[in-house]
Amino acid sequence: MLGSWFMKKLLGIIFLNLFLICEYTNAEKINFRELEIETGNQKFIKLKYQIIGHYENVRYYNNFYSYVDNKNLKSFIETFNFNAGAFKSHSKRWFKKNVSEKNSKKACDKSSRNIFFSINEKKKYITCLIIRIIKHDELSSPSFSKAEYAPLKRRPFVIQSYIKKNKIIVPTKMFRAEHYFYADGKIYWIFFTSEIDVNSKQQLDKYTNYIFQNHKQFEKQLEFEPRSQLLLKQNKLSLKSSKVEENKKIESYKDTSETKDIVFKLNNLKKLLDEGLITREEFDKAKTLLLNK
Repeated sequence: MLGSWFMKKLLGIIFLNLFLICEYTNAEKINFRELEIETGNQKFIKLKYQIIGHYENVRYYNNFYSYVDNKNLKSFIETFNFNAGAFKSHSKRWFKKNVSEKNSKKACDKSSRNIFFSINEKKKYITCLIIRIIKHDELSSPSFSKAEYAPLKRRPFVIQSYIKKNKIIVPTKMFRAEHYFYADGKIYWIFFTSEIDVNSKQQLDKYTNYIFQNHKQFEKQLEFEPRSQLLLKQNKLSLKSSKVEENKKIESYKDTSETKDIVFKLNNLKKLLDEGLITREEFDKAKTLLLNK
């Protein structure tokens, strides 16, 4: 009796240790199905909660990975795979409906919020890349709550539960890259969310080039034909939507507007002086006040 209890206790400890090792193992790469995701020097942990299962013969996997430093969220990765096997037409229809439906503003669609958007659609392959800036409460965006077969409406609960339970501090704004792929019946997406200075054009450009390289690597791993891949060129990103560019435009407008206003007032003062309506002393005093304003 005692021996049986001891063996059960020992097996329970071994199982718990294995579970913890799987949960908190650090690696510079994340292997997800057919993809190998480079993480550099960031040490991610795989969240305990994930969304996996199958609908008839259709398998789906939705995993989450987090890199935290001193309770501060530095990076967050979400991966998804939906393999329809022989039901390729169903898989493509699912992808078009939930990911790339035009004018839906769901996932892979044009939006004024996007810093970058590109899509290439072929018969057997679809590849899409979106880059945008998200707020602290948008980690689970975009919403796939109405997606059939896979219960993706649980995504917000999984993410928020992890953040709340571990008292994670999420930055006010984060940089988000969303990679979407349809490859002859197989669906993948990889979301990279990272903390960088979103007001720094230099950092945005550097990180965007890194995102471009990742996307090209994913296309190769999924065996996309060259004509089906995105044409991504480094340093060709338009950051007109970024805060830094908006601030520059505002400041430039202010400078131009204020300069025109001062010139206009000085001209009026000169006219008053020339017409004898004010003295030279009054003119000089008003001029000094305008220029030092």
